[in-house]
Amino acid sequence: MVPVSLPESFQKSREKTAVQMAQSAPVSEEPLKKRKRNTPVAEDQPDWDKVKEQRIRVGKRSKRPWGKMIAVALAVTSLMGALLFMIQRKKPANTAPAPVIVQNEEEAAPAPVADPIDLPLEMNRNQTELLAELEPVAQGFLQATTVDDLLPFVRNRDKVEKKVRAYYPDGKITPLGMSAFNTAGSVAFRDKLASVSVRTNDFSPKQLAFIRTSDGMKIDWESFVGWSEMPWEDFLSKKPTKPAVFRASLRVVDYYNFSFSDESKWQSYQLRSPDGQQVVYGYVKRDSSADKQLHPAEKGAGNLVTVSLKFPLGESSKNQVLIEEILADGWVEGAAGK
Repeated sequence: MVPVSLPESFQKSREKTAVQMAQSAPVSEEPLKKRKRNTPVAEDQPDWDKVKEQRIRVGKRSKRPWGKMIAVALAVTSLMGALLFMIQRKKPANTAPAPVIVQNEEEAAPAPVADPIDLPLEMNRNQTELLAELEPVAQGFLQATTVDDLLPFVRNRDKVEKKVRAYYPDGKITPLGMSAFNTAGSVAFRDKLASVSVRTNDFSPKQLAFIRTSDGMKIDWESFVGWSEMPWEDFLSKKPTKPAVFRASLRVVDYYNFSFSDESKWQSYQLRSPDGQQVVYGYVKRDSSADKQLHPAEKGAGNLVTVSLKFPLGESSKNQVLIEEILADGWVEGAAGK
């Protein structure tokens, strides 16, 4: 085989390369030994527990500062929570009214049922029909010229006839007449009483109290004339210590003198005669049942009352009396009840 001669330039290049490789190769004191290449096994793979230095070095390169990041995050969260708490404390209280809960009709509690009212018999009638019955009675009563003409229209005739005849000693009556009936435009009711306003021929306003009897509707004569058991002038001049019946208008007053100077013991009332000409001061024990019955419902208001009055023994005052008994709230006796 004849060797092939290479170009000189190519040979020089190979020699130069060989010199460079020899210079860069590591110098080893031990002679190189020829080793047999083995197939890698699992034990030849990196073991971070066995190769401690490599595990630490690699760990430092790949690990991030999670602890510092978590600490910073907690600090920021705490700061934000504190700020929110302070803002919440500075907020004005919510003054809006609590929402109203509307119940369904099925759930709402049923309204209390009021006790049925037992109305007077006359209130259950048609008013036009009632007025038609009352007007001729009023007309006959006000146009009567004698006691005999008057009595058929009077309530409780058998009980009051003697009083009526004493009130008109000669049996004659000056008729008042009636120019207008039901001037108030309606009938007023109270217990068994039906009251109607009229105007007489001299234009005086009057009230007629009607009560139903077995003989039909009749007028209470005693309340119409304001009848009393004795004239007020006689009562004030004679000062009887025996009680007598009077119809009066009553008002609460503060007048305490003589035997009734102790206002912690007594309650004083002003009593005025039906014609308004005579006045006395009547007394009852303070806070007694009589005091509560007489006291007007409204402060400063007046009442019409039927009472029995007498002068106390040894009293030196001319117009201070004891209210012995309350016979009626108003001037019509026996009107209460159905």
